[in-house]
Amino acid sequence: MTRKAFVGYVVVPTLATASYLICLWFFPNLAKHVLHSERGLVELATPLAFLAASCLGWRLLVKTRGAVPRWASAVYGLFALAGLFVALEEVSYGQ
Repeated sequence: MTRKAFVGYVVVPTLATASYLICLWFFPNLAKHVLHSERGLVELATPLAFLAASCLGWRLLVKTRGAVPRWASAVYGLFALAGLFVALEEVSYGQ
């Protein structure tokens, strides 16, 4: 594993998890109001994560057209649509 991959796959998730647990332990009220509330960081980041997944699925569909079997392209397209549907569901379709 390269140094860059180790940092990306091991160090960053470990630091993020440790930061979250420290925040929960030392600042429970902050964690409750900033992270876990209806307008908190986690709630706002969820549709963005699904939208990013949808964009990646769409990019895979466009970039690999003709290079992969048709069923794989169909899976990429369905993944993109599912990610978009869940992202829109998370924000209640703009309501």
